[in-house]
Amino acid sequence: MSHLAIAEAAEVITNDSAIERHMLSLSRRGMRKPTMRDRRQVLNRVTRYLDGTPLLDATAKQLDDWQLTLQEKSPQTVCTYTTHIQQFYVWALDEQLIVNDPARRLPKPKLRRRLPRPMDEDDMKRALNAARSLAIVTGSARIFVWLLLAGYCGLRAGEISRLKGSDFRRSEDGGAWLSVDGKGGYPRVVRVAPDLFVYVKPFLDKARRGPLFPTEKGAALSPNEVSKRTNAFLHDTVGIDDTFHSLRHRFATSLADLGADIRDVQAALGHASLNTTSLYLASNTRRGAASVDALAADLDGDLR
Repeated sequence: MSHLAIAEAAEVITNDSAIERHMLSLSRRGMRKPTMRDRRQVLNRVTRYLDGTPLLDATAKQLDDWQLTLQEKSPQTVCTYTTHIQQFYVWALDEQLIVNDPARRLPKPKLRRRLPRPMDEDDMKRALNAARSLAIVTGSARIFVWLLLAGYCGLRAGEISRLKGSDFRRSEDGGAWLSVDGKGGYPRVVRVAPDLFVYVKPFLDKARRGPLFPTEKGAALSPNEVSKRTNAFLHDTVGIDDTFHSLRHRFATSLADLGADIRDVQAALGHASLNTTSLYLASNTRRGAASVDALAADLDGDLR
C-alpha cells in the first residue's frame, strides 16, 4: 500500500510537502533550528539519491543502498545521518503516512567513546592573558569572556551564542546564577563566580534583554562563529592545538580535581546521562595518581 492510499486526504503528498509537515512537527515540539536545518539537509540528500521515488514510498533496500554511499564519511556522521532518516520515518509512521518503516533496520556503526582532552592549565593561563591583551588593543573582550564562560562555567559554544542579558540573575555576593539553554533542550542553572562575573557585567549593561554577543545587525552569533573565532585565536595567536571544547573539558576535570560530587559535575555540565559525566572522572589521572602514590608512601617502612 502506498502513502496515497492511507493519507487522510486525497492530495498527493510530495517530497516537499512531507518534509514541510515534518519540519512543522519538529518546530511545534521545540526542536532547535540548527537540528531542523540538519534534518532537512539529510532528507534532501536522500531525495536526490532516490531520483524520483517519493520519500514516503522508499523501500528498505533503497535506504540501505543510500546508506552505503556514506562509507567514506566518519562513523559519527553515518550515525547522525541515519538517525535523522530514522526519525523522519518514525514520524511518518506515527502520522499514518506509511504502513511500514523502511528505515527501522538501518545499521549504525559502533562509536568509540572519546576521552575528554582538557586544556592544560599553563595553556589556559597563556590563552587568558593573550585574550586580555587582545581586549586592551582592540577594545573587544568577547574572546576573553568566552574563554572564561567555557573554562570556568563549562558552557558550550552554542550555549554562549544563545546567551541573553535576562539569563543572568545577580546574587548578593557579587556573582550570578545563569540559566543556560542547554544542548538537546535540557536547561540548567550554572554558577558564575564573583571573580568571573565582573568581566561579564559590561556585556550585560549593553545587552539588557537582547543577545549578549550580537552581530552587527543585532542578531545572536551562531555557535559556529563562536567556536571558529575562538579556535582561530587559540591556534594562531596563542599557538596551541586545543579547541574551544577543550575548555569545557578543563572545567569538568578541574571540578573532579577539587573533589566535586559526580552528580554536581553532571548538573554543571548539563549531561542527561551520568555515564557521560563519568568519563571526565575516569580520565582524571591527577587525583588517581595522588591516591596511588599515597598507597605506596610507607613502602620503605614496610620493607624494613
